[in-house]
Amino acid sequence: MAANYVLASPFYADFVVDGDDSGVLRVSVGPSNMSEAYAIDGVLNGIEIMKLNNSMGSLDGDYCAGWVLRNWPSGHVGFVVPLVAAACLLLSMSLVMRRKMNAEGFVAWSRLPMDVSEANAKHGNAQPSI
Repeated sequence: MAANYVLASPFYADFVVDGDDSGVLRVSVGPSNMSEAYAIDGVLNGIEIMKLNNSMGSLDGDYCAGWVLRNWPSGHVGFVVPLVAAACLLLSMSLVMRRKMNAEGFVAWSRLPMDVSEANAKHGNAQPSI
């Protein structure tokens, strides 16, 4: 209860601050120098900190969006990226096909020898007697 026996009500305060180069945000709770003498100190039971992005959609970290866009390599990127993607697709398809063949117990085909006569082929490898 407050000093005047009225139930306390929540107090919300929104502040917008611009960060400095140190990257540190210090939050403190208590009466300011401009508070009235009879004001009761506050208790912080929640804080919400948000970092807003700029008009480019960047959070303006180490490299802002403008710097990245200015220094992005231009030229043949529109040609190289699809070429690399197609090469990766072909490589992955060949690996899948190879694994599929190995999983089915695929045996490589080999030609029959062509120097065997028809008579020897019918009787196996037996040599005719003279």
